[in-house]
Amino acid sequence: MFANLFTAITINPCQSNPCRNGFCRARGLSYQCLCKKGYTGRNCDQDIDECNLRISRCPGICINTPGSYQCSCEKGRILLPDGLTCIDPCMSYRDIKDTTRSIKYSGYTLSLCDYEIIKQNFTWYRFNGGKNSQMMLTRQVMMNQCGTNAPGWLVTPHPTVRQGVINGTVCFSLRSNFCRWKNTVQIKNCGSYYVYQLPPPPGCHLRYCSDRYEIKECASNPCVKGSCIEGLNGYKCKCLPGITGSHCDVGQCINNQCSHGVCIANENGYTCKCNEGYSGRYCQEDYCSDNKCLNGTCIANKDGYTCKCKEGYYGKHCQLDNCFKNPCKNGRCIPVKWGYKCNCSDGYYGGLCQFGVCEPNECHNNGTCEPLHRNYYKCHCPSGFYGSHCEYRVCQVNHCQSNGTCEPTRGNYYRCRCKSGFYGSHCEFRVCQVHHCQNNGTCEPTLGNYYRCRCKSGFYGSHCENRVCQVNHCQNNGICQPTRGNYYRCRCQDGFYGNHCEK
Repeated sequence: MFANLFTAITINPCQSNPCRNGFCRARGLSYQCLCKKGYTGRNCDQDIDECNLRISRCPGICINTPGSYQCSCEKGRILLPDGLTCIDPCMSYRDIKDTTRSIKYSGYTLSLCDYEIIKQNFTWYRFNGGKNSQMMLTRQVMMNQCGTNAPGWLVTPHPTVRQGVINGTVCFSLRSNFCRWKNTVQIKNCGSYYVYQLPPPPGCHLRYCSDRYEIKECASNPCVKGSCIEGLNGYKCKCLPGITGSHCDVGQCINNQCSHGVCIANENGYTCKCNEGYSGRYCQEDYCSDNKCLNGTCIANKDGYTCKCKEGYYGKHCQLDNCFKNPCKNGRCIPVKWGYKCNCSDGYYGGLCQFGVCEPNECHNNGTCEPLHRNYYKCHCPSGFYGSHCEYRVCQVNHCQSNGTCEPTRGNYYRCRCKSGFYGSHCEFRVCQVHHCQNNGTCEPTLGNYYRCRCKSGFYGSHCENRVCQVNHCQNNGICQPTRGNYYRCRCQDGFYGNHCEK
């Protein structure tokens, strides 16, 4: 007799690789996704917008990218190789004070290299020649000028201040009217001077040329209370009546009575120009003396004051709480500097915790959805179903052989009910495929997975293991003789008789 065997099926919820940008970890019949940096969501399929959440380290403009972000700078500023720092080239440059770069210096005798530029490599420079500043030449330079054999000049015009940083082209030549080598440089107009980002020249005796140009010194209005007059040796200020000083900034202000401000002389005496946050004739009144900012810091300015609110507060006097309307439907509201954020209860997600992970129920075939930590969930499948969403039937694919019937059992297991004459966990064995009938006995299947042995004449037993006359039951030296089936008869010696020659 043989008993049915039960087979357990192991389901791997990570087999379909549901985590798009992360790693899958099996959790029973469900799974959990461990997302790579820059992604979120149950299946790591949602990009985190670092720019919108203000968690980037960009000092200027933030550009969101899949799984990350990039920094860019405002017009007129450049991004350093670290990708996080913006600088103004007008405030960060190296001076090149070299008179030999002028076209009046011959290259026959000097033939100088740009060693400093080659050494620094792509640093910003300013050609500086003292009182009259210098700029890169924008006209063709003949060979053997600027102290070298192959001088370089700018073939593109200089930018205006509004254009910010632009690209320009520099030509180097060993012959007139011929551009043998080219270099791309960056240029910025800083108002009264230019700065250049200069890559190393293509060869040793190739050199950048520069020359002097006139600076309009009165353009910056240096005379406070007067008019500016250009001269050969600089400029002079013609002051208003009652005003003196090289910049027309001295008058009735010798005994300055402006407590928190600057005294400005005029024909009628003086006036006080108050510092930010102060008012009154003598700038003696402080706007922030009685702090009106309930949940913040008072900052004085030219219009009076403003309140710099603590995180989570807003309003003119920081009197309003970002969370006072409780916008988080299923979570806790946390004030932050840009407004508020919602800390969702388990089983909810979304900017306002408005979505339930089990709403709608993603578990098929009457599976039960159970919320887990944060925005994860798992499905509890009814008997006969399995999968991360209970989407598979246990007997959907019949693994029972020989026309056996697949029957779901408890959980996600099944068993095979075999046809008569077959047995095994998947009904893969015939009852008489391997039999134990001896002495040429015939194996015959019976009901269920049982069998019986039909014995040859002269043998008997459940497996035909016994010979009929193997044990002689004939007495008085009678001879046992097999007959049809598993019977025998006794041939008795003379003088004896009976079934067993016992008489």
